[in-house]
Amino acid sequence: MQLSVTNAQSAVQDAEAANQEFVAISVQIGQQAQLSDLIAAAAEQQSMVATQVTDSLVVIRDAVEETEQVVRELGQASDSLQNEAQTFETMVRSYRLA
Repeated sequence: MQLSVTNAQSAVQDAEAANQEFVAISVQIGQQAQLSDLIAAAAEQQSMVATQVTDSLVVIRDAVEETEQVVRELGQASDSLQNEAQTFETMVRSYRLA
């Protein structure tokens, strides 16, 4: 009978120790889940920032292309004005000589 009681007490102690280990494992799993949630949130934020950077780069590229077009048009206008000034100068000289 004493042996049965001793075995029963040993089994209870083993069960309590196992329960404590399960509780510790459960706490660690909860901490890992929280860390996973934080990592997922950080990854999502990084993705949003990357999208914003990409959008900003597209805006900059478009602005550069528009500026390039304006510079090209200004160059053409400058050439045209220079030609007109030369034509005008030629006309003024011809009137002075006449």
